[in-house]
Amino acid sequence: MPCGQNDNNPVEVRVSQIQGSPLRAALGGPPTTKICTSPYDWLQAWVYYPNGIVVSSRNTCAHVLYGPIYSHWKGTGGLWSYLGFPSTDITDLSNGASFAAFENGVLYRDAQDHVSELVPVSPDLIRNSSGIDTSAQGITAVAAAQVQALAANALATNQNLRNEVESISTQVSFIGTGWGGCAGASFHAAGTTLLRSHLFRIHADFDLKGCAGTFGGAWADVRAEIRIVPTRPSPSARFVNYWIDAVGSPFGAGDNDIRSALTGLFNGQFGRDLLAGVFTLPSGVTVLAILVDSGGNLRIYLQPMCGFSQILSTSGSSRSSITLERIQTFRHRFLEGDPNRMALVSLVEAYSSSVVGEIAAKPDGRQLVDLGAELLACAFVDKPDHEEVARRIERPTALLEQLVGEISRKEDPAPLQRKVLDDAVTFTQESAKAGLSLEDAIARAEAFLERQLQAISARPDRKPHGEAGGRSGSPEEPGRPGEQPPPPDSKRGSGPGRA
Repeated sequence: MPCGQNDNNPVEVRVSQIQGSPLRAALGGPPTTKICTSPYDWLQAWVYYPNGIVVSSRNTCAHVLYGPIYSHWKGTGGLWSYLGFPSTDITDLSNGASFAAFENGVLYRDAQDHVSELVPVSPDLIRNSSGIDTSAQGITAVAAAQVQALAANALATNQNLRNEVESISTQVSFIGTGWGGCAGASFHAAGTTLLRSHLFRIHADFDLKGCAGTFGGAWADVRAEIRIVPTRPSPSARFVNYWIDAVGSPFGAGDNDIRSALTGLFNGQFGRDLLAGVFTLPSGVTVLAILVDSGGNLRIYLQPMCGFSQILSTSGSSRSSITLERIQTFRHRFLEGDPNRMALVSLVEAYSSSVVGEIAAKPDGRQLVDLGAELLACAFVDKPDHEEVARRIERPTALLEQLVGEISRKEDPAPLQRKVLDDAVTFTQESAKAGLSLEDAIARAEAFLERQLQAISARPDRKPHGEAGGRSGSPEEPGRPGEQPPPPDSKRGSGPGRA
């Protein structure tokens, strides 16, 4: 691997950019190696320091890792880690914690310097909140609906098209993921790592009118590239590029017209948010990172323990700090590494902030928050047997998972989820006022969840329906996940190209 001759590669530029900054100070003394690049890809480069590394790849900008997060990443393989390369610098949070996102995950360091790999939000929770399936198939279904709507709008607004075409039907299939990349990096700016893009194949059939229709219809095959952007509070999706691979019409008479119409249609989509108004996340959550994995699935990572932090920081309890520390210890020792128990963590972290916020806004909210803080202190400070606490929450965890799954199977799940959250606020308010012991609180929570599950189960399930756009939900053979599409051998769209 060549080292020392770099010719302004991304790491050399970033090293220059951070000179004199806190990031450079966090790396420690002088570099312990020269800047090295991969013999296979000059964009994959790195340089080691006493306390960390500056590293880049074809999919990422050059980012800075140091301290406990760097040590954890290095322990998972470093440059060969299953987490991939960092896609952000280490970012400090207001609660004394920090995090860094990678191509395939997120590392979180709490205020006690414990580092953990975060679990993404359950797709069921997102589906219940927004109706959006964040799998590659779900995103393909959204793309299929958008493409069909685009075709319908073109037919409705273009008189010349209506004169020649009776109807347009479209089919969308997922090809695979494209490269990430780096935007805006320079000697004066760190740049922003781009998420992997989604590549789709679009087939359109045109039912022709008049004499032309007696000889058959027209058709077109187009490949399109869309990139999800981790905007706040919810992600957006931007049209990046397209390739018109082939068109056909009776005797080829309309081929040029089809190409021209498609070029104008797709050029008009650049800069448009394809998820506008159709994707929302639970209110009150703090999103740390949004990633796209190599299979095209969207992963959303939330800040851990927001609800508990909110209760304890708002209350007047003198034991808030020690309580939060004990909860963090409990999370590390008894929850992390257990998929069933981490499912509870994911649910609590997705909705606790919303519930706590609504409780705090009530007239007696401060009293309720103080009671909640005292219950947490009793559970995690006064009760030394945390293993028993972990055992006692297994039943409520199973019920909560069943409830979420049941909601996701119902017609229009968002209102059902809203009602459950409203009931949870009322239940929490009443339980806090009752001054229950931990054991009684858990038993009461079990009974509440059983009632909710019984009520939701009695509702009719969502009716099965076909996939949007015919083939829209069925992925084609993409070769290797994450592979770039082959260079098109046909006309390329005249838009601005890759973002």
